[in-house]
Formats: sequence, C-alpha cells, structure tokens
Amino acid sequence: MIPKIIHYCWFGGNPLPDELLTYIDGWKKMFPEFEIKCWNETTFDISTSLPFVQEAYQVKKYAFVADYVRMWAMYQYGGIYMDTDIQVLKRFDEFLNYRFFTAMEYHGDNVRINHVEEKLTSQGYKKNKEDVIIDICIESSIFAAEKNHPFIKDCLDYYIGKHFVLPDGTYYDKIIVPVIMALEAEKYGFRYVNEFQTLKEDMHLFPDEYFTHPSKQTENTYALHMVKNSWKKMNFKQRIYAKLAQMKVIKNIYNKLEQIPLIQKAFDKIQRDTWLK
Repeated sequence: MIPKIIHYCWFGGNPLPDELLTYIDGWKKMFPEFEIKCWNETTFDISTSLPFVQEAYQVKKYAFVADYVRMWAMYQYGGIYMDTDIQVLKRFDEFLNYRFFTAMEYHGDNVRINHVEEKLTSQGYKKNKEDVIIDICIESSIFAAEKNHPFIKDCLDYYIGKHFVLPDGTYYDKIIVPVIMALEAEKYGFRYVNEFQTLKEDMHLFPDEYFTHPSKQTENTYALHMVKNSWKKMNFKQRIYAKLAQMKVIKNIYNKLEQIPLIQKAFDKIQRDTWLK
C-alpha cells in the first residue's frame, strides 16, 4: 500500500516561485490527510551522498540532484513523488493499493521521426538489448511506490559508481531519470508501448494521458505536468528546434521532405544531435 506522503525536491536555495506554490497548495487541498515532505539542502545531506549527487550539486545541476533524491526519498519512506509543477486534477485513491504506479512518457512525434518502432518487437520489447530508447520511457515527474520497493532500489543502484562530472569535464547528463526507470523496469517485464502494463512486484503503468502535458489532456487525466521547472533549461539550438516544431507550416514542409530518404536521414541526425547536445 502506498503511504500517504507526498514528496518534492527543491535544491539551490532560491525561494519557490508563486506559481509553483499554487500547485503545492492544490496538493494540500486535494490530499488534506497527506504529509508533505520537501527535500532540500536542509533535509537531505548532500555531503554524505554518492559522488554523482555531490558533483551535480557542485556544478549547480540541481535537476540531476533531484533525480537521485526523489528515488532515495521514495525508497526510505514510500509515498507519492511530484515535481513542483504538477497540477493535480483528481485524487489517486483507487491506485493507492498498488505497490507502484505511474504513467508512460511517450513522445509520439519523436517515435516517428527516430523510427523507434523499428528497434522494437511487435510486443514492444527491444530487439537489441544495448539500445537506449529515449522517446518511450517512464514518467518520473509523478510516481508512487511503497517503502523499500525493489524497483526503486534498482533505480538508486544505477547511480552507484557513476560520476556526474566526467574526466574530460563534460557532464553525465544524456541519460535522464525517465530513461533510467525504463531501463531498470525491463527486468520486471516493461515494454516500450504506450498502454496499460502490469509488471512484476505489483507495478502498474498507465498510458501517458493519465499523467501528462496540458496539450494531451483527456477525461482520463489525473494530473498535468505544466513543465515550469526552472532547473531544466534548453540551450539555444533546442529552443529554435522547439519553436520551429510548433509552427504548422514548418511541420507540413517537414512531413513532405521526410518522404525523401536522404533528407529523412539528415533530419533524423539533426533531431538526435539537437536534443542530445
């Protein structure tokens, strides 16, 4: 059973913006009987944590600190983790008897652009175990688990022996926590499909519409990820790509050009390079 605790992280020392405080107030109104725990420099000891966490904190990459700390808190206490920019629409009572639940994170446009389905079997398993699928993964902005759940322990163990600051001075920031969760869930029977899944250890995954972006909201949506997290900044190329992707004319031109094989390969490389740099 999921304990009645809500966890969130806020590192860096800056005050929470009013908009994020509004979302947290919404949690209190929706779940008045829940304890709410904030994990920050006061409540979590960075100095005794793993090198990955210490290094990410030292270079002010607080999102990667929070990636680990959310898992640590969930393993130690159990409960529901939410990013500070989660707007809750409905209570989760019918899910609290599960040992773990969350939704899929599914980027449909990227799945098509990157031809992800070619890397998967018809059931959604990876053909090549070494592949890392970044466009179909597990939602990490909101998820719930009982205390000491083995899947959460596996996610924590992923960070053991890893450094955030690499020998050449670059950062270990290409594999983010939704992808890590998907990788670790494979041993529990996880499939790279945007549908209901019941895995080993009473893990339940819902289609992405359950916990999703406002643009994907449906009658089945329980919470919205408003994507206001100031820790996660896009670089210049990413901002340009995102703006172009929103323009209907550009999309129409892209869809026609993509039918030409050489241009299709070029677009694939541009898209991957843009988001992974």
